[in-house]
Amino acid sequence: MKSKVVNENDKYFQVATKMSKEKRDTRQEREDSVRQLFKLFDKNNDGKIERSEIGEFLKSLGREATKEEIEELIKVTDKDNNGYITIDEFIDYIDSNYVLTSNQIDELVDAFKIFDIDKSGKITMKEFSNILTKYGNSNFSEKDIEDIFTFIDFDKDGEINYAEFIDMWKYQ
Repeated sequence: MKSKVVNENDKYFQVATKMSKEKRDTRQEREDSVRQLFKLFDKNNDGKIERSEIGEFLKSLGREATKEEIEELIKVTDKDNNGYITIDEFIDYIDSNYVLTSNQIDELVDAFKIFDIDKSGKITMKEFSNILTKYGNSNFSEKDIEDIFTFIDFDKDGEINYAEFIDMWKYQ
């Protein structure tokens, strides 16, 4: 059987190439955002999340973790059994545990409408602070709230839109 040479001008080749690039770019963007999240919890910037930092990570997600839960998380996530979580282990953990169903997305859109107090279609820093202090962990400092808000505000316009809000809850 003679192999066919792919013509780069072929419309199917162009569409497939474009789709492949978009998928790769989306994966890279997601990985970059998970890396930013990792850095928020790697307090001493040593490239790993240690036991003490894991507790803070879970607390920021609204979960008061027991020592047993932290140990279980390390056991499940720490593939090389070195006692801490590396960036690659963290990315694998996030990818395998924080994916939303379409029903969850619908619920989040409804929640967004409730949190969007002024009905502007975006959540301001003030509204976001209200969400975290009333419905989340009330022990967040203003700096913590600002850091989390900045992390979630991907387009850096000073407000959180629907897509950014839904992305935030992937990690809940």
